Parts: sequence; C-alpha cells; structure tokens
Amino acid sequence: MYIRDITMKNSWQPDKTEIECLIKAAREAKEYALAFKSKHSIGAAVLTKDGKIFEGTNIDGIISSQGICAEMAAINHAVVHNQKMIRAVCVYDVGFTYPCGVCLQYMAQFEQISGRDVTIIVAKEGGDWVTKSAKELLPKRYESKNFQKDLKNYAKQNQ
Repeated sequence: MYIRDITMKNSWQPDKTEIECLIKAAREAKEYALAFKSKHSIGAAVLTKDGKIFEGTNIDGIISSQGICAEMAAINHAVVHNQKMIRAVCVYDVGFTYPCGVCLQYMAQFEQISGRDVTIIVAKEGGDWVTKSAKELLPKRYESKNFQKDLKNYAKQNQ
C-alpha cells in the first residue's frame, strides 16, 4: 500500500473529490484483507490534515483479540507516517458497514488531538456512500479530561 497526496482544501470537512479519492483507496485496500477466518474483507482509508491518504484493511487473528479492524489499521498507517490529525475515515464494503464501537472510540482519541470532528464515509459497492460524524455514531463515548492536554501536546511535539 502507498500514501497518496491530494491537494488540501480550505475546509476541514472533505469535499466530493476527496471523498471519491478515499473511496477508491479503501476499495483497493479491501483486496488485501487477511480475512481467512471471517471471510469478510473490509477496506479503509484515512484523510489527514495535510491531505494525505493512508489505507488499511482488516486482519483476522488466529486468536480473536489479535485481529484488527480496517479503520484502525488505516489510522495506524497514518500514525506510522507521523500524521495524527485525522480529518476523515472511509470504510468500504459490499454493503453499508459502519465502524464498530472500538473503532469509533479510537477515532474519538484523534478527535481529542485535533479538537475537530472526524468525518466518517461509509461506502458500498456500486458507488453509494453516506457521511456521518463519529459523535453521531458514538454519542456517549469516553473523552479523557485527564489526558486531553497531554494528547494535544504530544501530537504537536511529534510532528
């Protein structure tokens, strides 16, 4: 998988062109899923503040807790490249498949870093897609009051 750069727009919210690029990246990532147990391949892609797109896919674990969701894999791919300001996450599947609660909580951590909402694009085969915010999908999530300042400072220092 590789990183794609797209021109950064003035808005934090992704525009139609950025969404189409995310969907394409997530669709391609889906092809690399390691879904030997679940037989359910999912692709994901994240868009960062700098206009970079990072892909991820689900990986089944032999032991259940060893697996990783596509959304978390894509976010981790961005972090490996020192990109912690996540603008959007796209999930691609045959039908509308929304992020699980664990992934939504993981995204909430990155919202605390940026201080902005992460847009979630849920796309399915055939080209249909919908957008939601992580707050819409997980309104009662945990937000750390103790570590919020530390998260922001750490992200700023390590850019």
